[in-house]
Amino acid sequence: MFNEYRDVLTVREAAEALGLCEASVYRLIHRKEIGYRRVGRKFLIPKCCLVTYIKAAQYIVSQS
Repeated sequence: MFNEYRDVLTVREAAEALGLCEASVYRLIHRKEIGYRRVGRKFLIPKCCLVTYIKAAQYIVSQS
């Protein structure tokens, strides 16, 4: 999953990978729904956090 992306993504790259706008990714970050690291003023998102977020979302959908 997300093999074409690097191990650490910017908000823009994460938005592209998830099919969301950047504002939505920032919203996920601020709600702590997706893992990230902050380096200075930049938010960096490890690819493993994207995978975890997708799996959690799939689990929630399958339970409804």
